Amino acid sequence: MMKRLSMGLLIGALGLGAGCGSSGNAGSPGSAGSGGGAGSGGATGSGGSGGAGTCNTLANVGTAVPVTTDPGPAPAMTGGTIADGMYVLTSQVNYAGGTLGSGTLKQTFMITGNTVQLVQSSDGGPDQHQTIIQIPSGNQLTFTWSCGSGPGGAMTHPYTATPTTFAYDLGNWVLTSTKQ
Repeated sequence: MMKRLSMGLLIGALGLGAGCGSSGNAGSPGSAGSGGGAGSGGATGSGGSGGAGTCNTLANVGTAVPVTTDPGPAPAMTGGTIADGMYVLTSQVNYAGGTLGSGTLKQTFMITGNTVQLVQSSDGGPDQHQTIIQIPSGNQLTFTWSCGSGPGGAMTHPYTATPTTFAYDLGNWVLTSTKQ
């Protein structure tokens, strides 16, 4: 299976996301009042939701896109304003010097402000749901996972955005998505 990074994106041969919920704590018993009985214990919190699909319920409406290769250099990424909306992956190209193997990626994401709700699957595998915060600066975009599996820490990569497309370069592996 090829190396995958999640977005966009973003973005990768990542395992199923961990749940975003947290378990509640049992309340502490009340103390005895003067002339009164002991207080009742607090209620136990509800458990978090765990497993795949907990970060969002976005449907993966795209098609499986195979990796193609291009012996030339990757295109220059120019930054730009990232338009809110739903995007689906339309190409993934491994340019000269890239280290990506072969395979397919199916990816759909919804951008609202700096929040990205992502669902993707690699090589026909199960959907992986993730939530990512993206912070643009010039032509660089920093991704930080707030829910689901990520690479551990933030990732920063060059990107290009137009009113209808979004592309990012993961080291000579350029993923391009089209706004729906």
